[in-house]
Amino acid sequence: MKPVKFFVGHGCSACRRKAASTRLSRAGEQNFYESLRKLDLELVDKDYTYKNNRGIVNVRCMRCGSSQESWITNIISGHGCRYCGWERSA
Repeated sequence: MKPVKFFVGHGCSACRRKAASTRLSRAGEQNFYESLRKLDLELVDKDYTYKNNRGIVNVRCMRCGSSQESWITNIISGHGCRYCGWERSA
C-alpha cells in the first residue's frame, strides 16, 4: 500500500473489505426488518437472528394469515405475500 493512500484514510485492502462487509450487513438487516413492516409480514420464528440476505425465512402475512417460506432477498426487493398477490391479479 502506498503511504499516500494510508494518510488519505483508505486503509489496507483487507480492513477496507471487512469494514464494507460490516456496513452492508447492518444496512441489510435494517432493510429486511423495514421491508417486513411495509409488506405486512411477520416472522413465524420469533427467535430468528439476521445473518445475511442469502437465506429462507418463514413469514406470515398479516392481511390473509397465510404462512409461507420466502427468500430474504425477495422480501427486501418488495415482494410480499404470494397469495395476496394472486388475489389482486385475478
